[in-house]
Amino acid sequence: MNIRKLSALICSLSLLIFGCGEENSYDPISNDGKAPASVTLVETVALPGAAEIRFGTPSDPDLLYVKAVYSHDGGKTQNEVKASLYDRKLLIQGFGEVKEYKIKLYAVDRGENESKPLEVSVTPLEAPVYRVAKSVKMIEDFGGVRYTWDNEDQAPVIVSIFAQDTLGRMENVETIYTDDAEGMYNIRGYDPDPIRVAVLVRDRWDNFSDTIKVEGETLTPLFEEQFDRKLYKPLNLDNDPDWNAWEGNEKNSFDGDINTFNHTWAGSGWPATITMDLGQTVKLSRFRLWQRQNFPYYHGNLKRYEIFGRLDEPPMDGSWDGWIKLRDCESRKPSGLPGTQETNEDVAHRKAGDEFSIPLEASNVRYIRLKITETWGGTTFCHFSEIAFYGRKVE
Repeated sequence: MNIRKLSALICSLSLLIFGCGEENSYDPISNDGKAPASVTLVETVALPGAAEIRFGTPSDPDLLYVKAVYSHDGGKTQNEVKASLYDRKLLIQGFGEVKEYKIKLYAVDRGENESKPLEVSVTPLEAPVYRVAKSVKMIEDFGGVRYTWDNEDQAPVIVSIFAQDTLGRMENVETIYTDDAEGMYNIRGYDPDPIRVAVLVRDRWDNFSDTIKVEGETLTPLFEEQFDRKLYKPLNLDNDPDWNAWEGNEKNSFDGDINTFNHTWAGSGWPATITMDLGQTVKLSRFRLWQRQNFPYYHGNLKRYEIFGRLDEPPMDGSWDGWIKLRDCESRKPSGLPGTQETNEDVAHRKAGDEFSIPLEASNVRYIRLKITETWGGTTFCHFSEIAFYGRKVE
Protein backbone atom coordinates (compact mmCIF):
# COMPACT_ATOMS: atom_id res chain seq x y z
CA MET A 1 0.00 0.00 0.00
CA ASN A 2 1.55 3.31 -1.02
CA ILE A 3 1.69 6.39 1.25
CA ARG A 4 -1.16 8.21 -0.60
CA LYS A 5 -3.56 5.26 -0.16
CA LEU A 6 -2.51 4.86 3.49
CA SER A 7 -3.19 8.57 4.20
CA ALA A 8 -6.63 8.29 2.57
CA LEU A 9 -7.46 5.24 4.67
CA ILE A 10 -6.38 7.01 7.89
CA CYS A 11 -8.48 10.08 7.00
CA SER A 12 -11.50 7.89 6.28
CA LEU A 13 -11.17 6.20 9.65
CA SER A 14 -10.72 9.58 11.30
CA LEU A 15 -13.91 10.85 9.66
CA LEU A 16 -15.80 7.94 11.15
CA ILE A 17 -14.41 8.55 14.63
CA PHE A 18 -13.57 12.24 14.97
CA GLY A 19 -14.05 13.93 11.60
CA CYS A 20 -11.05 14.70 9.35
CA GLY A 21 -9.87 18.26 8.80
CA GLU A 22 -12.91 19.69 10.67
CA GLU A 23 -13.14 21.29 14.09
CA ASN A 24 -15.10 19.41 16.73
CA SER A 25 -18.49 20.95 17.40
CA TYR A 26 -19.79 21.36 20.92
CA ASP A 27 -23.27 22.49 19.94
CA PRO A 28 -26.23 20.60 21.43
CA ILE A 29 -26.86 17.26 19.72
CA SER A 30 -30.42 18.33 18.95
CA ASN A 31 -32.24 21.62 19.23
CA ASP A 32 -35.93 21.85 18.43
CA GLY A 33 -35.90 25.59 19.11
CA LYS A 34 -38.81 25.27 21.53
CA ALA A 35 -38.51 26.40 25.13
CA PRO A 36 -39.87 23.99 27.73
CA ALA A 37 -42.78 24.94 29.94
CA SER A 38 -42.02 26.69 33.23
CA VAL A 39 -41.15 25.05 36.52
CA THR A 40 -43.94 24.88 39.09
CA LEU A 41 -43.37 25.70 42.76
CA VAL A 42 -44.08 23.08 45.39
CA GLU A 43 -42.71 24.77 48.52
CA THR A 44 -39.79 26.70 50.00
CA VAL A 45 -38.02 25.81 53.24
CA ALA A 46 -36.12 28.50 55.16
CA LEU A 47 -32.70 27.38 56.47
CA PRO A 48 -29.86 29.20 58.29
CA GLY A 49 -28.41 31.52 55.64
CA ALA A 50 -30.05 29.42 52.93
CA ALA A 51 -33.29 28.16 51.45
CA GLU A 52 -34.40 24.92 49.87
CA ILE A 53 -36.76 25.22 46.92
CA ARG A 54 -38.85 22.21 45.98
CA PHE A 55 -40.42 22.27 42.54
CA GLY A 56 -42.20 20.33 39.84
CA THR A 57 -40.78 19.97 36.34
CA PRO A 58 -42.62 20.17 33.00
CA SER A 59 -43.31 16.92 31.13
CA ASP A 60 -40.88 17.70 28.34
CA PRO A 61 -38.89 14.69 26.98
CA ASP A 62 -36.11 17.13 26.08
CA LEU A 63 -35.71 18.51 29.62
CA LEU A 64 -32.10 18.50 30.85
CA TYR A 65 -31.94 20.48 34.11
CA VAL A 66 -33.45 23.24 36.24
CA LYS A 67 -31.41 26.26 37.28
CA ALA A 68 -31.86 28.99 39.84
CA VAL A 69 -30.50 32.50 39.23
CA TYR A 70 -30.14 34.81 42.23
CA SER A 71 -28.01 37.35 44.05
CA HIS A 72 -27.20 37.41 47.75
CA ASP A 73 -25.13 40.61 47.75
CA GLY A 74 -27.59 43.23 46.57
CA GLY A 75 -27.29 42.42 42.88
CA LYS A 76 -23.50 42.78 42.59
CA THR A 77 -23.07 39.12 41.65
CA GLN A 78 -25.38 36.79 39.75
CA ASN A 79 -25.17 33.22 40.96
CA GLU A 80 -26.47 30.02 39.41
CA VAL A 81 -27.33 26.66 40.96
CA LYS A 82 -28.42 23.70 38.82
CA ALA A 83 -30.40 20.55 39.53
CA SER A 84 -30.55 17.58 37.18
CA LEU A 85 -33.85 16.49 35.71
CA TYR A 86 -33.98 13.72 38.33
CA ASP A 87 -33.89 16.17 41.24
CA ARG A 88 -36.87 18.05 42.55
CA LYS A 89 -35.14 20.55 44.81
CA LEU A 90 -32.40 23.18 44.86
CA LEU A 91 -30.33 24.44 47.80
CA ILE A 92 -29.59 28.16 47.64
CA GLN A 93 -26.84 29.27 50.05
CA GLY A 94 -24.85 32.33 51.03
CA PHE A 95 -27.51 34.73 52.28
CA GLY A 96 -26.25 37.14 54.92
CA GLU A 97 -29.45 38.86 56.02
CA VAL A 98 -32.83 37.74 57.25
CA LYS A 99 -34.89 39.41 54.53
CA GLU A 100 -36.77 38.54 51.36
CA TYR A 101 -34.73 37.50 48.34
CA LYS A 102 -35.99 36.93 44.79
CA ILE A 103 -34.92 33.79 42.93
CA LYS A 104 -35.74 32.92 39.31
CA LEU A 105 -36.12 29.28 38.28
CA TYR A 106 -35.70 28.14 34.67
CA ALA A 107 -36.32 24.79 33.01
CA VAL A 108 -33.61 24.13 30.39
CA ASP A 109 -33.73 21.51 27.64
CA ARG A 110 -31.00 19.69 25.73
CA GLY A 111 -30.90 22.49 23.16
CA GLU A 112 -30.21 24.98 25.97
CA ASN A 113 -33.63 26.54 25.41
CA GLU A 114 -34.85 28.19 28.60
CA SER A 115 -38.40 28.41 29.88
CA LYS A 116 -39.98 31.58 31.14
CA PRO A 117 -38.74 32.20 34.67
CA LEU A 118 -40.71 31.30 37.75
CA GLU A 119 -39.95 33.95 40.38
CA VAL A 120 -39.81 32.66 43.94
CA SER A 121 -39.44 34.67 47.16
CA VAL A 122 -37.47 33.22 50.09
CA THR A 123 -36.58 34.56 53.53
CA PRO A 124 -33.68 32.61 55.06
CA LEU A 125 -33.06 32.18 58.77
CA GLU A 126 -30.13 33.87 60.49
CA ALA A 127 -26.88 32.91 58.75
CA PRO A 128 -24.52 30.47 60.56
CA VAL A 129 -21.70 33.03 60.53
CA TYR A 130 -23.71 35.32 62.82
CA ARG A 131 -24.95 32.47 64.99
CA VAL A 132 -21.33 31.40 65.52
CA ALA A 133 -20.27 35.00 66.25
CA LYS A 134 -22.91 35.32 68.99
CA SER A 135 -21.52 32.23 70.74
CA VAL A 136 -17.87 33.37 70.86
CA LYS A 137 -16.34 33.55 74.33
CA MET A 138 -12.87 34.69 75.38
CA ILE A 139 -11.60 33.89 78.87
CA GLU A 140 -8.33 34.26 80.72
CA ASP A 141 -6.29 31.07 80.63
CA PHE A 142 -2.84 29.93 81.66
CA GLY A 143 -0.24 31.87 79.70
CA GLY A 144 -2.83 33.45 77.43
CA VAL A 145 -6.48 33.43 76.42
CA ARG A 146 -8.91 30.66 75.49
CA TYR A 147 -11.32 31.33 72.60
CA THR A 148 -14.41 29.12 72.25
CA TRP A 149 -17.44 29.07 69.96
CA ASP A 150 -20.41 26.89 68.99
CA ASN A 151 -21.42 25.99 65.44
CA GLU A 152 -24.59 23.94 65.82
CA ASP A 153 -25.24 24.09 62.06
CA GLN A 154 -21.73 22.67 61.43
CA ALA A 155 -21.43 25.19 58.61
CA PRO A 156 -18.00 25.95 57.12
CA VAL A 157 -16.81 29.19 58.75
CA ILE A 158 -13.53 31.07 59.08
CA VAL A 159 -12.60 32.22 62.60
CA SER A 160 -9.85 34.84 62.79
CA ILE A 161 -8.13 35.13 66.18
CA PHE A 162 -6.62 38.49 67.17
CA ALA A 163 -4.42 39.51 70.10
CA GLN A 164 -2.23 42.42 71.05
CA ASP A 165 1.45 42.12 70.09
CA THR A 166 4.45 43.38 72.07
CA LEU A 167 4.10 46.84 70.48
CA GLY A 168 0.46 47.10 71.45
CA ARG A 169 -0.87 46.47 67.94
CA MET A 170 -3.64 43.99 67.17
CA GLU A 171 -2.37 41.11 65.05
CA ASN A 172 -4.07 38.12 63.45
CA VAL A 173 -2.41 35.26 65.35
CA GLU A 174 -4.39 32.44 63.74
CA THR A 175 -7.07 31.82 61.11
CA ILE A 176 -9.13 28.66 61.61
CA TYR A 177 -11.19 27.01 58.86
CA THR A 178 -13.73 24.75 60.53
CA ASP A 179 -17.14 23.13 60.41
CA ASP A 180 -16.86 21.47 63.83
CA ALA A 181 -19.88 21.77 66.12
CA GLU A 182 -17.63 23.14 68.87
CA GLY A 183 -14.45 25.13 68.48
CA MET A 184 -11.61 26.11 70.80
CA TYR A 185 -8.26 27.83 70.38
CA ASN A 186 -5.65 28.94 72.92
CA ILE A 187 -2.99 31.59 72.58
CA ARG A 188 0.03 30.91 74.79
CA GLY A 189 3.28 32.47 75.91
CA TYR A 190 1.91 35.73 77.35
CA ASP A 191 2.94 37.36 80.61
CA PRO A 192 0.25 37.95 83.24
CA ASP A 193 -0.37 41.50 82.00
CA PRO A 194 -3.60 42.88 80.43
CA ILE A 195 -3.88 42.35 76.66
CA ARG A 196 -6.53 43.23 74.09
CA VAL A 197 -8.10 40.34 72.17
CA ALA A 198 -10.76 39.98 69.50
CA VAL A 199 -12.42 37.57 67.05
CA LEU A 200 -13.86 37.98 63.54
CA VAL A 201 -16.07 35.32 61.92
CA ARG A 202 -16.78 35.09 58.19
CA ASP A 203 -17.92 32.58 55.60
CA ARG A 204 -16.98 31.73 52.01
CA TRP A 205 -19.60 34.16 50.68
CA ASP A 206 -17.85 37.03 52.49
CA ASN A 207 -20.53 37.51 55.11
CA PHE A 208 -18.68 39.05 58.08
CA SER A 209 -19.51 39.42 61.74
CA ASP A 210 -18.65 42.60 63.61
CA THR A 211 -15.32 42.47 65.43
CA ILE A 212 -16.04 40.66 68.71
CA LYS A 213 -14.30 42.07 71.79
CA VAL A 214 -14.47 41.40 75.53
CA GLU A 215 -16.14 43.66 78.03
CA GLY A 216 -13.54 46.04 79.41
CA GLU A 217 -11.39 45.56 76.27
CA THR A 218 -8.62 43.48 77.97
CA LEU A 219 -7.98 40.12 79.64
CA THR A 220 -5.09 39.19 81.91
CA PRO A 221 -3.48 35.78 81.24
CA LEU A 222 -2.93 33.53 84.24
CA PHE A 223 0.63 32.76 85.31
CA GLU A 224 1.92 29.51 83.77
CA GLU A 225 5.14 27.58 83.98
CA GLN A 226 6.52 24.27 82.79
CA PHE A 227 6.92 21.92 85.73
CA ASP A 228 10.40 20.70 86.62
CA ARG A 229 10.94 17.34 84.90
CA LYS A 230 13.52 16.41 87.54
CA LEU A 231 10.64 15.91 90.00
CA TYR A 232 8.82 13.44 87.73
CA LYS A 233 9.23 9.75 88.39
CA PRO A 234 7.69 6.54 87.03
CA LEU A 235 5.06 4.90 89.21
CA ASN A 236 4.76 1.28 88.06
CA LEU A 237 1.35 -0.07 89.03
CA ASP A 238 0.79 -3.83 88.94
CA ASN A 239 -1.06 -3.79 85.59
CA ASP A 240 1.19 -1.26 83.85
CA PRO A 241 3.40 -2.90 81.20
CA ASP A 242 7.17 -2.75 81.22
CA TRP A 243 8.27 0.46 79.43
CA ASN A 244 11.93 -0.59 79.27
CA ALA A 245 11.74 -2.94 76.27
CA TRP A 246 14.21 -3.04 73.40
CA GLU A 247 16.35 0.13 73.48
CA GLY A 248 13.67 2.05 75.39
CA ASN A 249 13.77 3.26 78.96
CA GLU A 250 10.84 4.62 80.97
CA LYS A 251 12.99 7.39 82.45
CA ASN A 252 13.55 8.72 78.92
CA SER A 253 9.98 10.03 79.16
CA PHE A 254 11.23 12.89 81.35
CA ASP A 255 14.85 13.47 80.33
CA GLY A 256 14.21 16.53 78.12
CA ASP A 257 15.61 14.81 75.01
CA ILE A 258 13.15 14.05 72.19
CA ASN A 259 15.69 11.71 70.56
CA THR A 260 15.46 9.12 73.36
CA PHE A 261 12.35 7.03 73.96
CA ASN A 262 10.53 4.45 76.07
CA HIS A 263 9.10 1.18 74.70
CA THR A 264 6.74 -1.64 75.74
CA TRP A 265 6.95 -5.29 74.73
CA ALA A 266 4.56 -6.54 72.03
CA GLY A 267 1.54 -8.35 73.43
CA SER A 268 2.12 -7.17 77.00
CA GLY A 269 -1.52 -6.18 77.51
CA TRP A 270 -3.88 -3.80 75.75
CA PRO A 271 -4.85 -1.05 76.18
CA ALA A 272 -1.43 -0.05 77.50
CA THR A 273 -1.01 2.24 80.51
CA ILE A 274 1.76 4.36 81.96
CA THR A 275 1.60 6.05 85.37
CA MET A 276 3.75 8.85 86.76
CA ASP A 277 4.19 11.03 89.82
CA LEU A 278 4.76 14.74 89.06
CA GLY A 279 6.37 15.15 92.48
CA GLN A 280 4.12 18.05 93.52
CA THR A 281 0.47 19.13 93.59
CA VAL A 282 -0.38 21.18 90.48
CA LYS A 283 -3.18 22.87 88.59
CA LEU A 284 -2.65 21.58 85.04
CA SER A 285 -3.17 23.89 82.06
CA ARG A 286 -1.83 21.66 79.26
CA PHE A 287 0.67 18.98 78.39
CA ARG A 288 2.81 18.19 75.40
CA LEU A 289 3.81 14.72 74.17
CA TRP A 290 6.51 14.00 71.61
CA GLN A 291 6.46 10.85 69.50
CA ARG A 292 9.49 8.67 68.89
CA GLN A 293 11.28 10.68 66.21
CA ASN A 294 12.77 7.93 64.01
CA PHE A 295 9.37 6.35 63.28
CA PRO A 296 7.37 9.44 62.30
CA TYR A 297 3.60 8.93 62.58
CA TYR A 298 4.13 5.18 62.49
CA HIS A 299 5.09 2.04 64.43
CA GLY A 300 4.19 2.22 68.13
CA ASN A 301 3.79 6.01 68.36
CA LEU A 302 0.64 7.00 70.25
CA LYS A 303 -2.36 7.81 68.07
CA ARG A 304 -5.31 7.80 70.49
CA TYR A 305 -5.18 7.82 74.26
CA GLU A 306 -6.86 9.17 77.39
CA ILE A 307 -5.26 11.10 80.23
CA PHE A 308 -6.32 10.70 83.88
CA GLY A 309 -5.24 12.44 87.06
CA ARG A 310 -5.65 12.24 90.81
CA LEU A 311 -4.42 14.00 93.93
CA ASP A 312 -3.97 11.07 96.33
CA GLU A 313 -1.50 8.23 95.85
CA PRO A 314 -3.09 5.48 93.73
CA PRO A 315 -3.39 1.83 94.83
CA MET A 316 -0.59 -0.33 93.49
CA ASP A 317 -3.03 -2.93 92.10
CA GLY A 318 -3.75 -0.60 89.15
CA SER A 319 -7.46 -0.15 89.92
CA TRP A 320 -9.12 2.79 88.14
CA ASP A 321 -11.07 3.76 91.25
CA GLY A 322 -10.36 7.38 92.12
CA TRP A 323 -8.83 8.32 88.77
CA ILE A 324 -10.45 11.37 87.08
CA LYS A 325 -10.48 11.53 83.29
CA LEU A 326 -9.03 14.85 82.14
CA ARG A 327 -9.56 14.49 78.40
CA ASP A 328 -9.38 12.34 75.25
CA CYS A 329 -6.33 12.86 73.05
CA GLU A 330 -5.65 12.15 69.39
CA SER A 331 -2.29 12.76 67.77
CA ARG A 332 -2.58 14.49 64.41
CA LYS A 333 -0.55 14.63 61.21
CA PRO A 334 -1.11 17.97 59.46
CA SER A 335 -0.77 16.63 55.89
CA GLY A 336 -2.75 13.43 56.39
CA LEU A 337 -0.23 11.56 54.20
CA PRO A 338 -0.03 7.78 54.76
CA GLY A 339 2.78 5.91 56.49
CA THR A 340 6.04 7.71 57.22
CA GLN A 341 5.66 10.19 54.35
CA GLU A 342 6.08 13.74 55.70
CA THR A 343 5.78 17.32 54.54
CA ASN A 344 7.79 20.13 56.11
CA GLU A 345 4.74 20.95 58.21
CA ASP A 346 4.56 17.34 59.44
CA VAL A 347 8.22 17.43 60.46
CA ALA A 348 7.78 20.75 62.31
CA HIS A 349 4.71 19.40 64.12
CA ARG A 350 6.49 16.18 65.11
CA LYS A 351 9.44 18.11 66.56
CA ALA A 352 7.12 20.51 68.41
CA GLY A 353 5.01 17.68 69.84
CA ASP A 354 1.26 17.24 70.18
CA GLU A 355 -0.21 19.71 72.67
CA PHE A 356 -3.46 19.22 74.58
CA SER A 357 -5.24 21.72 76.85
CA ILE A 358 -6.70 20.62 80.16
CA PRO A 359 -10.13 22.08 81.10
CA LEU A 360 -9.88 25.01 83.51
CA GLU A 361 -12.41 23.36 85.80
CA ALA A 362 -10.26 20.21 86.20
CA SER A 363 -9.21 19.27 89.74
CA ASN A 364 -5.71 19.69 91.13
CA VAL A 365 -3.57 16.60 90.59
CA ARG A 366 -0.24 15.05 91.45
CA TYR A 367 -0.44 11.66 89.72
CA ILE A 368 -0.98 11.16 85.98
CA ARG A 369 -1.98 8.05 84.05
CA LEU A 370 -2.26 7.53 80.28
CA LYS A 371 -4.42 4.82 78.72
CA ILE A 372 -3.26 4.16 75.14
CA THR A 373 -5.94 2.69 72.88
CA GLU A 374 -4.37 3.01 69.41
CA THR A 375 -0.94 3.50 67.85
CA TRP A 376 -0.11 5.02 64.47
CA GLY A 377 1.06 1.61 63.22
CA GLY A 378 -1.79 -0.40 64.74
CA THR A 379 0.70 -2.27 66.95
CA THR A 380 0.22 -3.91 70.36
CA PHE A 381 3.37 -2.23 71.66
CA CYS A 382 3.87 1.51 72.07
CA HIS A 383 6.51 4.15 72.64
CA PHE A 384 7.00 7.91 72.85
CA SER A 385 10.01 10.11 73.45
CA GLU A 386 9.00 12.81 75.91
CA ILE A 387 6.15 14.32 77.92
CA ALA A 388 5.95 17.74 79.62
CA PHE A 389 3.31 19.37 81.83
CA TYR A 390 2.40 23.04 82.33
CA GLY A 391 0.30 25.06 84.74
CA ARG A 392 0.95 26.36 88.25
CA LYS A 393 2.06 24.78 91.49
CA VAL A 394 -0.48 24.49 94.28
CA GLU A 395 1.02 25.35 97.66
